[in-house]
Amino acid sequence: MSITLTRGQRITLAKSDTTPLSRVRMGLGWQARPRPVSSGG
Repeated sequence: MSITLTRGQRITLAKSDTTPLSRVRMGLGWQARPRPVSSGG
């Protein structure tokens, strides 16, 4: 999932069911990083 923010916008990193987040991955750049292709199996 990716999101686009403009200056001044905010996001909330909270789950709707109130369970705590265990991992957050964040990257900054002009383009989304391509997902690795699975080899199947």
